[in-house]
Amino acid sequence: MTSPDKFGWQQPPITPMTAEERIEADDWVEQDLLTRDLAAERLDAVVAQATAELDHLEKVDADPAAIELVRKRITAAEASRRYVEEGRK
Repeated sequence: MTSPDKFGWQQPPITPMTAEERIEADDWVEQDLLTRDLAAERLDAVVAQATAELDHLEKVDADPAAIELVRKRITAAEASRRYVEEGRK
């Protein structure tokens, strides 16, 4: 999937599950583990993309406010990643 954004921030569209894809209520514990894994992967991707964006902004001497905003995004994504990881224990 290509993104018009150089750093790939656009997410793919979400499609609803079909009746065949839905899981039974008893399977929610396992589903939660799968969801945490996926969340961790996505947060890792956000950190990697934001780090690349930060490197670029610093190289081109971008507005300090823009640089600070990206730093905050990285900090928030890293904090969310730690929270997801702690939830697995």
